[in-house]
Amino acid sequence: MKAAVYTIIALLAFAANSLLCRMALMEDAIDPWNFTILRLLSGAICLGIIIIFHTHRLKHQTQTATSFNSDFNTDNNNAAVAAILADKGSWLSSISLVVYALCFSLAYVDLDTGTGALILFAAVQLTMIGWGIYQKEQLTVLQWLALACALIGFVYLMLPSAAIPSFTGALTMALSGIAWGIYSIRGKACLSPLRATGFNFIRSLVAIPF
Repeated sequence: MKAAVYTIIALLAFAANSLLCRMALMEDAIDPWNFTILRLLSGAICLGIIIIFHTHRLKHQTQTATSFNSDFNTDNNNAAVAAILADKGSWLSSISLVVYALCFSLAYVDLDTGTGALILFAAVQLTMIGWGIYQKEQLTVLQWLALACALIGFVYLMLPSAAIPSFTGALTMALSGIAWGIYSIRGKACLSPLRATGFNFIRSLVAIPF
């Protein structure tokens, strides 16, 4: 149940992200490059502050537990905390984050909000489920249904009878979705989603092309 709630919240935030990005770019209020830098910089600052408090809390809990206990469970807990503190994301994830954010902004110069969101969601689904198939994971009926919906939606957008979006914009948004899919796949292996995400945003400031 908790996973379903988190997924719904993430999807709502994802949709809001598309709306806000389109609003910022549709009247040339800011160019895609500076908009991307601003997004990544603000995310890095916000997450950096949260990480500082999170790290302090973990270290305080470890020191308190060690002061009152010295048993096997405490040692295990300290080892787990040490592993969490060692989780600092990766450069590959940071590059995927940059590709996602930059392509996302560039694509929304040419695409409307709904079309961009559909292409993005389809690319993310195809990437993640495609990776699962490649890894020989047993997909559920719901996952196969999601894959079919993503394929049907993408094909429909490209039909000659439909309002075909800009090819450059559609391709750029698809690249953004693939990059986000890769980022999400890599995120499954992290010990601390908060720390991994925060450090990935901080690294992205170095990885982004100026």
